[in-house]
Amino acid sequence: MLKKILQSICLVLVIALLGISVFCFALTEKGKTTILIVPGVVASTLVQGEEEKPIWDPYNSEHSIKEYLDGEIFNMAWDLAFGSKYSGITMPILQDILDNSENSLLKQLSADENGNYRDNGIHAANMQSEPNLRYGVFLCHKELYDNLYKAYGDTCNVDIFQYDWRKDNRESGKALEDYINEKNYNNVIFVAHSMGNIVTSSYLSRSQENRDKVKGFCSIAAPYYGSMITLGLLENLMGRVEPIINMLEENPFVLNLLQITMDDVMDIIDDQVLPLVNNLVTVAQMLPTIEYAQNLKTYYGSSFLTVDGQDILTQQQLTDFYCSRPWALKADGTVKPVISDLVNYNNSFYVEQNGKKVHSSKLVNTVYFAGTNVGTQTAIKIKDNCYDSEIITKLGDGTVPLYSAILDYPIDSRFVHIYDGYDHFDLGCKYVGPFAKDLEKAIFFMK
Repeated sequence: MLKKILQSICLVLVIALLGISVFCFALTEKGKTTILIVPGVVASTLVQGEEEKPIWDPYNSEHSIKEYLDGEIFNMAWDLAFGSKYSGITMPILQDILDNSENSLLKQLSADENGNYRDNGIHAANMQSEPNLRYGVFLCHKELYDNLYKAYGDTCNVDIFQYDWRKDNRESGKALEDYINEKNYNNVIFVAHSMGNIVTSSYLSRSQENRDKVKGFCSIAAPYYGSMITLGLLENLMGRVEPIINMLEENPFVLNLLQITMDDVMDIIDDQVLPLVNNLVTVAQMLPTIEYAQNLKTYYGSSFLTVDGQDILTQQQLTDFYCSRPWALKADGTVKPVISDLVNYNNSFYVEQNGKKVHSSKLVNTVYFAGTNVGTQTAIKIKDNCYDSEIITKLGDGTVPLYSAILDYPIDSRFVHIYDGYDHFDLGCKYVGPFAKDLEKAIFFMK
């Protein structure tokens, strides 16, 4: 009898110890720091349906963006188009585009004039997706992930949050919140690139509860005040595709090879390219803000936008200009919702603290990384209601001007790291030199 009682007591103790161990393990995992990479615009891989058919990067990321960055773009393009391994994927996509098919890649990705996307099952890949799809389109953040995992994988979770980069950044901020809550992450260090910083800032602005889960934020090449490249694209989209049109006109054998005419090409541009760009919600959401204009004028004495010689310097002037542009209007002449909502959208990243509005990235332990001294479009001129010219300076990384990426901090601030000659992709898709060392050092102190 005594033996049975002792056995029962031992069994209870074992069960209790196991329960305590599981509980302690759960607490340890819950308290473990997570380094969470958030990609920029177009960098998240998009897949379709439960089977996760790759849509944005249909090549399953077997080619990497590093090939492009290292100057192998021609060989890469030739391989994708005509190589025996990939032509079976490329040709149907190309044919659907040439046929102006409703199933073409460009139409599947496009929104309507109200910013609504098709209910076609397209969503972002994640870390449970096929191995190559986990790291962003064309493996764009694999080098960053691998190096951070090598440096901190023993003590930290290293994860990548991909999102549907076509949709409102506030939606993506909510999706990031849901992801962090679902994963039970309570100690997060964000490593965000380009528009990923806007998604992260949206998450931060949503609540103090969200901000309390953040140990640090490494903000890389962020377009906080917007990027002139988006306004230049919308104002001069035909100018961007003109080199392709000229190439086709000068080399008719390409048209013969594709069995199309120049009229077909112009139809594709009108029916697929223009709607994709002009209705892409996040392109509109990266238009330069009034802070962009004021900082450029204050610190560099330059105007970011002149219309018939007049500087645009007030919020009302900027709002009136955006709402008057052809790309901002629907077919019925009314303003697209994403354009009329821009002021509310830009204000959504600020949180009231002690009677002042503060950008949400400044409410956590943030370090800003930015490139400079690379040719960057920083201003444009409009004349007679048409795009006239653009101004290129060395005040940025080729995509984002410096003052947009560092949110008014002085360049010698301890919160700012600036890299001479580093372009937008050097900072986001490569992991070399002083940037790599500074990023690792920042994470070390944050964790």
